[in-house]
Amino acid sequence: VRDNLKKILEASHRARELVNLIELINLENEQKQQPVNVSLVIRDVLKLMRASMPTTIEIDQNLMTESETVLCDPAQLHQVVLNLCTNAHFSMRDSGGVMSVMLDPIDIDAVGAAQHSGLKPGPYLRLTVSDTGQGIEAENLERIFDPYFSTKEHEVGTGLGLAVVRWIIKKYGGTINVSSEPGKGTSFTVYFPVNKTSENE
Repeated sequence: VRDNLKKILEASHRARELVNLIELINLENEQKQQPVNVSLVIRDVLKLMRASMPTTIEIDQNLMTESETVLCDPAQLHQVVLNLCTNAHFSMRDSGGVMSVMLDPIDIDAVGAAQHSGLKPGPYLRLTVSDTGQGIEAENLERIFDPYFSTKEHEVGTGLGLAVVRWIIKKYGGTINVSSEPGKGTSFTVYFPVNKTSENE
């Protein structure tokens, strides 16, 4: 009975995440984008997570910009930051470690844009979320953005989190990269185009 209930719970979680993804896609043209201060979103997420994280996990926060904004839906940006930080937390839940969150402005030229899939030359905000956790095996690293692929236990993860994150980031003209080594941690790097209107204010 326990095994059957676990399978039902897993299926329910997958269904919930799939419905959320469908809603995101269907409402794409209905959502109003607005200038969102990324540093404020990061602070809110980290404050929320700190309350539930064990003291064995240290948060290293380095926000090198406070003024630039990104043109997006604030709830979706919050979802991106929360998902990346939650994954970092999960990887260190047993052993402890350091979660590093950095935000810095960066100008990407034509050469740099060619090295990052989907990017155009211009000003970006670079968000880096790193952990000192267990890391990801090379064969899994190639699949982590695939829908329904998850390295978590079935009752914990649905495998749609990073797929949704990548969809949101690409929707707003950005991209996401990941690097990892087993036993040495994981680092996600997100590039968001800077809202040019905020540069001129």
